[in-house]
Amino acid sequence: MQGSLRENDSRSPCNQSFNIPSPDIIARGQFSEIKKTDYARQVLFKGDEVGQMMKVVGEEGTSLEDYIDYLKSEFFDSVFLQQNAFDAVDASTPAERQKYVFDRLLLMLTAGYDLADKETARSFFNQMRQIFLDWNGTAMDSDEFKKSEEELMGMLKGKRKESDEEARAQFDRLFGN
Repeated sequence: MQGSLRENDSRSPCNQSFNIPSPDIIARGQFSEIKKTDYARQVLFKGDEVGQMMKVVGEEGTSLEDYIDYLKSEFFDSVFLQQNAFDAVDASTPAERQKYVFDRLLLMLTAGYDLADKETARSFFNQMRQIFLDWNGTAMDSDEFKKSEEELMGMLKGKRKESDEEARAQFDRLFGN
């Protein structure tokens, strides 16, 4: 593929066949960030695979677990990868805010969800998406930002299978924080 980083490519920060970071990445303390990015990329790939499968077998032929993976991928794409160019806050997001929001988003992507069926899952992720998109348009140091974050984290906690401690341990295990 043109423009992609292959495992033998000298521009690649990781030897992807073994997931070993280069010494300069370790020295700069960026290994955790690479693991987070790789995890998010895996969520997107899994969601795309499920989306392709649903084109063949339909939504009803997809397991709830796969459907939730698909919804996570769509959620990530719509709330983080796409920006609202017509919103002054979302159109130009500082790196500090991107990292902060990305870490909160990873809590949502790594969670296991207790959702009864596909309709419940779709409704839950649509509600989360709308709150997150509104959150993207608020100034980071505002009360509205904090309120939206609390609402998102409350929704997550209400539907997450894991306890707070289990979720934090899983996050630390995945990303080494």
